[in-house]
Formats: sequence, C-alpha cells, structure tokens
Amino acid sequence: MTPGETYLTTEELIERWGHRIGEPTLRMWRTRKRRRGPPFIKHGQRVLYPLSALELWEKSMTANIPGLKLA
Repeated sequence: MTPGETYLTTEELIERWGHRIGEPTLRMWRTRKRRRGPPFIKHGQRVLYPLSALELWEKSMTANIPGLKLA
C-alpha cells in the first residue's frame, strides 16, 4: 500500500457508483484473464481500490458505462 493514498473497499466503490455495479460483477472483473474492471490491490484477504487509479480508470471508461454518474 502506498502511504498517503486513499483506498476504497468494495462496498465503498459500490456506494460510489450508486449501486449500479454489484459485488458479483466486480469479482468477475477481477478474476478474468483480461481484467476489465478498475485497478485494485489485495491486502491480505481484502480487496482495495486506490482512489487515484480508480479516478483515472473512471475517466477512461465513462463513455462505456451508460448512466454512471461519478461522485
């Protein structure tokens, strides 16, 4: 983990996206060979999403997720 970086849990990410993407979808995105979802790290058993990388990913994918409103 990078000092000073903000990380979101899976639940916080789902909340950020207004519950439009659920945990099963995020899990599927993480486990596919060609990862489609946002960048993440594993810290022990926890999956965390670095906010700075997540924001860059959201900007790159906004056109591909109809109706998604970024926080």
